[in-house]
Amino acid sequence: MTKHHHPFFKTYSDYPESSTLNNHFSSFAETAKSELGFAGLSIISIEKMPYNSPTFIRFSSLPKQWLKDYEANNLATIDPVLRHGLNSTSRLVWDENTLLQEPLFAKIAKKHKISSGICQSMRDIYGMTHVVLLVDNKPVEPLNLQAIEPKVSHFVLSIKEVLENFFSIKNAAEYVPLSDRELEVLRWAASGKTAAETAEILKLSERTVNFHLSNCASKFNVRTKTQALLKAVTLNIL
Repeated sequence: MTKHHHPFFKTYSDYPESSTLNNHFSSFAETAKSELGFAGLSIISIEKMPYNSPTFIRFSSLPKQWLKDYEANNLATIDPVLRHGLNSTSRLVWDENTLLQEPLFAKIAKKHKISSGICQSMRDIYGMTHVVLLVDNKPVEPLNLQAIEPKVSHFVLSIKEVLENFFSIKNAAEYVPLSDRELEVLRWAASGKTAAETAEILKLSERTVNFHLSNCASKFNVRTKTQALLKAVTLNIL
C-alpha cells in the first residue's frame, strides 16, 4: 500500500507582506461569484522546496467546515481535482463523476454540496505550481461554460500575474545573489562535470571549485551541491 505524505497547508496570510495579496484574493472570490457564477474559489500554490515535504499555500472562500474536514481527512492525498492540477496545466471541467474516482472524497464533498467546477493550474517562472479551483454546488452548464470561457482565461491569467509578483518579492528577500564565478561553477556542475573537470575547464584548483560550490549551497540555505543545483533550477536561476 502506498503511504501518502500529509501535505502541510499554510495560508498566504502567514506571510507578513501578504495583506495586499489577500485583498486581491477577496476581489477574485467576488469576481468568481458575481461574474463567473461559481459559489467559491480556492487557490493553492505549491512550494517544492524541500522536495521531500513541499508546502501547500492556500486561499479559499469555501466554508470553513469543508476546509477543516479536508485537512482532518487528509483529502489532499486523494483529491482527484487537485491531482489533475498538479500533473497537468490543461483545463479540467469536473463534476460528481470526477469526484467518484475517490469514493471517500466524493462522499465528503457531497456532504458539503460540492459537485462541480473548473480546475486550471499554471507554472510560474520560479518553478511553483499554482492551482485555481472554481467550485460550484450545481452542474456546470455547457452553454454557460462556453460563454464564460474567455473570462475564465483572463481570470486565471490575472491570478498568475498577482502571484508571480508576490513570490518575486518573497524570493528576492530570501535569495542571496550568486557571484559570476559561483554561477559559472554551478552551471558546469549542472552539465554533469565533476569538481576536477570544472577546475580543468576554468583553470582553477579543485579546492577553489569546491569552495565556490560550498558558497552556492550556503547562499541557498542547503547542505549539498545536489540540493544547490535543485534549488537553482527551481528558482529559474540556471
